[in-house]
Amino acid sequence: MFIITNVIKNIRRNTRKSAIYFAVCVAATLTLQVYITSIDRTQRQLEDLPAAMPISARVTSLDGWRHEYLDIKQVTVDGLFESPFVEDIEMTALAHALFLMKSADTTGLSDTDYSFNLLLRGARVAAANKIELLKELAPEGITWLTGYGPEIFSGNELVCVVDEYVLELTGYSLGDSVRYTRMLEDMFDYYGEPKYVEIGALDSLKVVGIMEETYDYSVALPLETLRQICRDFEHPFTASTASFSVVDTLRLNEFKAEMKAIELVDTSSGEGAHNREVRANALGVNDATFIGAATRLQESLSLLRGFLPLVAIAIAAVGYLVAYLAVQTRREEYAVYRLLGIGKSKGFFLFFAELAALTVCGSLLGAAVSVASGIGGIRVGALVFALFAVCFTVGGVIALLRLGRTNMMTALAQQE
Repeated sequence: MFIITNVIKNIRRNTRKSAIYFAVCVAATLTLQVYITSIDRTQRQLEDLPAAMPISARVTSLDGWRHEYLDIKQVTVDGLFESPFVEDIEMTALAHALFLMKSADTTGLSDTDYSFNLLLRGARVAAANKIELLKELAPEGITWLTGYGPEIFSGNELVCVVDEYVLELTGYSLGDSVRYTRMLEDMFDYYGEPKYVEIGALDSLKVVGIMEETYDYSVALPLETLRQICRDFEHPFTASTASFSVVDTLRLNEFKAEMKAIELVDTSSGEGAHNREVRANALGVNDATFIGAATRLQESLSLLRGFLPLVAIAIAAVGYLVAYLAVQTRREEYAVYRLLGIGKSKGFFLFFAELAALTVCGSLLGAAVSVASGIGGIRVGALVFALFAVCFTVGGVIALLRLGRTNMMTALAQQE
């Protein structure tokens, strides 16, 4: 109680010095608030950049020109689906199928007999994990079996959508299970010309949709269905197209390193630009604008953070200077306290409590003004208050420690 009473009396008795000290606290807090707010806003801009500037990527040929009719290897396909850096994958694959006529009697017939007896019908097969990826196939142009719809393409059920003309020729209808004697994988050379590699025979695929006649393909499957068929026959799966969005774009280097591990070459590096290897693929990423913006923000943030320790030291120095000037002319007052029997520690805390009270009130007012004026939010204001109070108090403590080394007799003699 004695210390609190004396703090109030001393502030009133030294009104001018207290007012100057208080004003310096308010001004210094506002200045620090502007600086910390700049750091906070830059950090937020950097964190919001991925949402503001999303990055997409797609698999291309090594020269970067072709992104369809590729041979995207299984290690790449599996790596894309498993990668934490990849989302919203859009992928297609192509195959070729031979299936039996519904009325065909295959009893006792060999594979050769099938073709001679015209019991087989060939069909181009397209697989995708989204119906929108299948050209010429419009959801409204499909007659669906009850209980089925476009969502089948996101699953792995053994179902298919078949061209109405093919169904008419082969005798199958909606809800039937088509018997495939051959499922062939489409593979492509550098110029996109196909060749076929047999996957295996497939007992049946249920017809759940009838589509209007298309030019590119006669059967449409869910992508995961074709992948499962390849797994069942232990046959490597290859995709024809692949595109996706990049997650956590602030870790692009890690993302590209992972893509390289799954055998995708970064075309931005120039590697493979003139390589015509058939079964090699490249990664095309539209990240130039994002990298430029992120680099600028990171440089600004590093610069602001780099100067923060110097700002803290400067505040401590200002705190020391203001406190030193405030107590320097009160050395005789300190000496009187000591001669009256007040210990060195208690005398120190008398002056420290006074400076602490002015520091806390001044910094609180400065933080409140900055928050009210929209310079910074409450969270930043609290951080500024804490940082300023600590730094400024450190400067004041150093000044008071010097005051404690005052020789009482010398101080009183100077006053006389």
